[in-house]
Amino acid sequence: CRQNQPYDQQAVERLSGGEKIALAPEGKRTSNPDQLSEFKSGPFIFALQSKVDLIPVVIKGAYSILPKGAWLPNIHQFNSKVHL
Repeated sequence: CRQNQPYDQQAVERLSGGEKIALAPEGKRTSNPDQLSEFKSGPFIFALQSKVDLIPVVIKGAYSILPKGAWLPNIHQFNSKVHL
């Protein structure tokens, strides 16, 4: 990271340069694993400024993979779906 450049500008440049990143639009966990939190604008602003496509991914069972308060994930199979 370049010290004199804001973090968000670095992210935009990296996305524009073809680097792939994963961002959680909710920004944090919900207290209810069956409910989504309100989305934050940051990931969408990065995508718009970088002129890149978004690929939504749903991770089912994320709470069992990394329970609240856990430092390490539970190693087991999980399902993901890519919505195009």
